[in-house]
Amino acid sequence: MSEKEPVRYRIGAVAGLMLGMVSLFLDVTELTLDLAGTFLGGIGVVIGYAKDFGTLILLPGIFFVLGAPFWKGRKAKKKMVTMVSGFILSLIPWVGAFLPETTIATIVTIYLTRKEDKEGVAKVSLAKNIVRAKRMRQKVRRISREE
Repeated sequence: MSEKEPVRYRIGAVAGLMLGMVSLFLDVTELTLDLAGTFLGGIGVVIGYAKDFGTLILLPGIFFVLGAPFWKGRKAKKKMVTMVSGFILSLIPWVGAFLPETTIATIVTIYLTRKEDKEGVAKVSLAKNIVRAKRMRQKVRRISREE
């Protein structure tokens, strides 16, 4: 009988929800700045680009503080492609404004990080079973030698 180990996620439900809300706020801010920039002669668009570069520093920093940097792990390539493509999309005028790319990239990164955590527990459990099986084989060999 094997015991199921609980999965300890690096990004919990509350942290994931907060990250999603922050990224959604950043997307709404970008839309507002782009709309205002259109009416104010382009100043909002320039501020929107500054917001994009701030986001490029803010979100990886938050993931790093949570112990889940998107540049590390088994799914690092997928997470990096997600975050970089989200950033590149945010630089395209009006596409970045109307598409919630920051929110989508953040949610996908959270999903991939949680999936890594879940797979890590499964591999640890499997490794424990392998070690246990080796010990059992050694015990059987010792007993057979003694007889």
